[in-house]
Amino acid sequence: MVAEIKAQSKRYKSFCPALKVVSKMLGLNEHLAGVTLLAFGNGSPDLIGTFSNLDGAGPMFPDLFGAGVYVVLLVAGLIFVFYPFEIQWHNVLRDACFLSFGIIYVDYCCVSDGVVTRTESVLIMSVYILYLMVIFIELFLLKQTVKLLQSKLKDRKYATAANLAKLEQLRAEAGIEIIDRTSRLSIDVNRTRTMSFDAILNKPNKDLMKQFFESLNPIQKEEWLESGIAGKLYIAITAPVLFVLQVFIPVVDYEKERHGWSKLLNSIQIPWVPMILIYTLSDNLFILGIPLYCYTLLITVPITIYMLYTTRTDIPPNYHHITALYGVVCSILIIYYSASESVEILRVIGIVTNRSNSFLGCTLQAWGNSIGDLVSTIALARHGYPRMGYAACFGGPFFNSISSFGGVFIYETFRSETPIFVPQGSLGENCVVFQFIATISVLIWSTLTNFSARRSIGIFNFILYAIFLVFVFLGELEIIETFAPENEEEIIDE
Repeated sequence: MVAEIKAQSKRYKSFCPALKVVSKMLGLNEHLAGVTLLAFGNGSPDLIGTFSNLDGAGPMFPDLFGAGVYVVLLVAGLIFVFYPFEIQWHNVLRDACFLSFGIIYVDYCCVSDGVVTRTESVLIMSVYILYLMVIFIELFLLKQTVKLLQSKLKDRKYATAANLAKLEQLRAEAGIEIIDRTSRLSIDVNRTRTMSFDAILNKPNKDLMKQFFESLNPIQKEEWLESGIAGKLYIAITAPVLFVLQVFIPVVDYEKERHGWSKLLNSIQIPWVPMILIYTLSDNLFILGIPLYCYTLLITVPITIYMLYTTRTDIPPNYHHITALYGVVCSILIIYYSASESVEILRVIGIVTNRSNSFLGCTLQAWGNSIGDLVSTIALARHGYPRMGYAACFGGPFFNSISSFGGVFIYETFRSETPIFVPQGSLGENCVVFQFIATISVLIWSTLTNFSARRSIGIFNFILYAIFLVFVFLGELEIIETFAPENEEEIIDE
């Protein structure tokens, strides 16, 4: 399992470029991609898991808010320490204010009278919808401002150095540049699309099998030669898992020659993702005696045949960027299953040590559930996109604490037609308080540092998270009183 997660973190070298491509396809900027695409991908498993908690499996607050504290403090702190950057002030102020309000409102609805009504459920969900509307409207206005400034600069009297610099800044905020991960410079996408100008003179299937096997090779020659004994051992251990990942996950990387295109491998990969996705969600559903996921072959096999017949090995087709969606979905599925496996192991450890569900939820389970957030955000920061990674540190907890609660509450209240009780556990309210403190601390340090995410702020986040863990441990051992209501019943795994 550990090798699988390490290999998946290495495989994020393909996931990150794919996420950039999808963001450009949808016209999203770096921040918006972080709070939507990355947050949805990392938070969807938590949304699914929240349904089970309403049936009495355990308290919800420690699971979701404990993970939120972990992401806002520890994961964001790692970005600050290793990849410090300048924060866009309007984004962080908006996100922190919305997240703070969402935390307070969810807590109020659940604690005020002990149950959540249908109206409260709809209002909780409307907070998240309002948040999405605000950020999309802001992006639209930003792009309109860029167009207006471009039209003004056509007049020479407006074409000053200050206006040109402002235009470049607004362009950078409104879109995503494809940045070389080593030089951090923008690259020409068309330059890397073909290997040479006379590539079209080659045969369509030139070096087909050679390209196929090179794409499947999990060991890079340069990396192997430059690694020491420990590095070679690590490469050898993760190579089998990485090989399997390369079979299933398509690569779309504008930094590579041919954008990572491999004709035979990409054609074979087309049927995989729909089958895996339907198999995961359908729970072995059969139609006319045939598994539902098999019906996807009726669509994907003709597409595969078309790709094999019409494409070339030396230049990617114009629709190659669409397979980036495959790469993102498949990466998220694999990291989800890897994290789920780790969660079960951590849960067993908690049961053996006779710890409560609340303690497990805000410690071991929060760490296990947030592996995807940790790997994806750090990988994006390492590739030159720390703002996108940090945006996900807000978008993920906001999606979990608002959308997960709101969506599940709406489902349960409309199904039962009665208000529902939400289990908090003995440490649930502690998680809410620290989630609020963590969010407010962002507003404080960002204004004090002139919106500069420094290494010292990362260390401050680590200290704050350590204080949270001290409170959790002392509360679990009943050395101090927690913030839980007196009538809250704690569920303990036996």
